Amino acid sequence: MKNLFFIFSVLGLSILGGCTSDTDFMPDEELAHKYIPVTFSLDNVATKAVDNTSLGCDMVLSNDNPVISVSMEKEIRQGKNLLPYGLKTSWTTGNNQVKWTTGDRVGMFMRDAGGSNSYARDNVLYTVASGGAASASLTTSASPLYFPNKSSSIKFYAYYPYSASVSSLSVNYTLPADQSTELALGSADIMYASPAAQNGSSPNVPLAFNHQMVLLSFNIKGGILSGLFTLTQVTVSGSAVTNTGVLNLATGTLTPNTASTFTATVNTSKPVSNTLVANVDVIINPCRIVSNSTLLPTELKVTLTFGLLSHATHLVTSGTFVAGTRYVYNLNVAL
Repeated sequence: MKNLFFIFSVLGLSILGGCTSDTDFMPDEELAHKYIPVTFSLDNVATKAVDNTSLGCDMVLSNDNPVISVSMEKEIRQGKNLLPYGLKTSWTTGNNQVKWTTGDRVGMFMRDAGGSNSYARDNVLYTVASGGAASASLTTSASPLYFPNKSSSIKFYAYYPYSASVSSLSVNYTLPADQSTELALGSADIMYASPAAQNGSSPNVPLAFNHQMVLLSFNIKGGILSGLFTLTQVTVSGSAVTNTGVLNLATGTLTPNTASTFTATVNTSKPVSNTLVANVDVIINPCRIVSNSTLLPTELKVTLTFGLLSHATHLVTSGTFVAGTRYVYNLNVAL
């Protein structure tokens, strides 16, 4: 998935699937007559707005490095579209819009809403047939899903990205350390959908995905007297920066593993000057920054590398990075 996050627009997605064990012995034509095919649609999801410090956000920006000036933009994200909002100024929505990619994979679980396992199906794979836009269609797996009848109440759970190792509604995830590519960013965009129970009398099931990670977007620019430099690497590290955890699809509860610290790295080759801005995205677990400074063990640090030259900032001294939220920071570097 391109640039994540984060991150969906309206999709009309037709998906077929199978349910009880007797379906294993029926041809597809007989299944189509006996059961009711499920149709899924992915709807817009508005994630949390991001405020700067003057508009109610609890982020306290850091001024620990005189070489790097840090400011914060405000932006709201709706579905897979990035929408300008409030103080948003320099983020180029058109170039950074999140889109489906051909081959993107979604995992589906099917359960009897009454609590029995009569119609249970686990981790059924659906794939985006044609990407490149905020809307797409899905191809069915080899084991299509069906409503068993028009009256039985069925619950569906969906998650992205699909993993063949998932076998229950508790999904273990690991964010990649190297986030240099769109593919890597897409695999870090952990999302789930849990629509209300439905039956076969209304076979269209809307899937409203919820983004569970934190997206840090950096707009990196040279100072007023800076010449032309090449940004070669951006890293985000610290004791609060983690990349593993468990997502419970039944409850929507995300439990980050606070011990799984990592360094999120983006290797790049982007020009930076007082007029040229390099845009870089990084995904991490939700976290709370309590007291981030050079005098204490670092909770979060952003390091910018320009060839042999590096500059770092703690970005914020305190604040909460909330799940499903995109935080946009302007970093002006006196190169």
